[in-house]
Amino acid sequence: VELMDKSANRLTDLIEDLLALSDIENIHVTRKSFSVPDLLVDTLDFYDRWASSKAITFTHNFTGVDSKVFLDPKHLKQILRSLLSNAVKYTDKGSVSLVVEQLKKETGDCLKVVVTDTGAGFDMDDAEDFLKPFIDLDERAVQQGAGSGLGLSVVYQLMKQLNGTLDVQSDVGKGSVFTLEFPI
Repeated sequence: VELMDKSANRLTDLIEDLLALSDIENIHVTRKSFSVPDLLVDTLDFYDRWASSKAITFTHNFTGVDSKVFLDPKHLKQILRSLLSNAVKYTDKGSVSLVVEQLKKETGDCLKVVVTDTGAGFDMDDAEDFLKPFIDLDERAVQQGAGSGLGLSVVYQLMKQLNGTLDVQSDVGKGSVFTLEFPI
């Protein structure tokens, strides 16, 4: 039953990524006012259980996000699920954390999201390649359950549609930090 559940979740993620990537240029951005913690309550519970099953720590912190933000909730959730999925999937020991904070900038308020893990990491020389679809889709990666190679490509494309920014820092064997900022 556990294997079926994991397989169903993996298939759902893959289908969502394929659908998003297939029509990425025509995505309809629907901005709404919503509470980020309320939006993510089920998502955070899922990743907390997954991390616990791998004996890694999953933490999340919301700073100054008491008020509602004006952003596309569906696509924000898709971005965060993709980043958290990769973080938990590629972390065998240590931790994964999500920090969300609302910032006031000269250009206007923004939502800053930081996903940090102590997982496998990757060579920063290859970072740009991970933003291309199917870049890690080879037979060995699939057999090891590494994924389809769509997640970061979808994140990058959605970030562009939402007028956001994405910064990536990673070190092989030490983990990765993904920092995103969205105008709200």
